[in-house]
Amino acid sequence: MRTRDQIIAETLRGHQAACGGPDAYSEIIQAALEKRLAEAEYLTCEDFDHFDVTCCTAACESEPHYEMIDVTLDEGQHAWVCCAIRDILIRQTKPPLPRGRRAKKRSKLLAEIFGGKPDTVADQLHAANSAAQSDEQKLYYCLKYAHHKSGGKRGDQKLEALVQRALMLPGGCPARYCDQADPPKDCGLCLQCGGLIYAENLIPGTQFHNCKRVGELLRMENG
Repeated sequence: MRTRDQIIAETLRGHQAACGGPDAYSEIIQAALEKRLAEAEYLTCEDFDHFDVTCCTAACESEPHYEMIDVTLDEGQHAWVCCAIRDILIRQTKPPLPRGRRAKKRSKLLAEIFGGKPDTVADQLHAANSAAQSDEQKLYYCLKYAHHKSGGKRGDQKLEALVQRALMLPGGCPARYCDQADPPKDCGLCLQCGGLIYAENLIPGTQFHNCKRVGELLRMENG
């Protein structure tokens, strides 16, 4: 559990550690978080470690102020989580197909860069989740899907144990609602972190994304 102020402070520290200190983008990040975080306290990805799922790096490290999602749980608590945890909370496997020519082009580019081969196992788990008749079954297939996509292997017995434990903890029932950000229009895709690039998150005076991975590469090149 984190307070609103803790989330904002931790996000800013992460950005500033990656970029060498406060910069103009720090103010934009803080303003976006202050606008989006309306509750006093939030569950975070760490509070869902009973799912045994790896967080989405792009959301947690690249642009958390835009990519993290505010999920309202069944019991009314709010969770500030990445897309991997969000999908389990709302019992979703594959996300909905992107709309619009630009969104479809971006999705295709991501698939080509980060692994565009057909994933028959993921397709089968998605179909099974769609056909599931109970929430317990949906939770099972969502967990199995998330573990598969992250490269983890869990046997049926291990998964069943995770499901039974998760049913008694936060996220044990489907979430009520997801509130996602409405970021500015993007101008490309970072090939290092997979995050979207906006005019505001470029390193000043360059066309490089102001993210941790690009910063590390630039520091290596400059000695």
